[in-house]
Amino acid sequence: MGARGPTSKGKKSLAFTPGVPPPPDNLDAVAVAEYNRYAAELASKDADILQQVDMAYLSIYAQGFSDWKRLTVLVREQGETLNNPEKGTMYPNPNNNAKSMAQSAMEKALSKLAGSPADRARLAITPKDPAEEESGMADVIKLSQRKTG
Repeated sequence: MGARGPTSKGKKSLAFTPGVPPPPDNLDAVAVAEYNRYAAELASKDADILQQVDMAYLSIYAQGFSDWKRLTVLVREQGETLNNPEKGTMYPNPNNNAKSMAQSAMEKALSKLAGSPADRARLAITPKDPAEEESGMADVIKLSQRKTG
């Protein structure tokens, strides 16, 4: 069953160019580092999981991570609430809302990139075992998983 109901029978699936897309120029330094870290992690698990068309989701995740990290520090320094000196009242720190929005963008993008254990289980992603690849057992294991899954 697909994510949106039963999978279509007899329909061809789209084939995209596999590989790690380069990070776009608009990401800040923290986002580029996270982009490269997460892309390398995905690429190490399965060569075909990450494709060139995934650059947008990967970018949204990485910039969301960078913003969330920066705003977390800022809110920690400023406090959850701020003082309005003119009225003498407290109000919620607007950076806390921005932090929540960055976290939400990050979480949505991660769900598209197999970012949670549940997403990985749904996609049946398992780490590669170099010993299995060298021994020729990888094909046997994949075949047995298809028969039982």
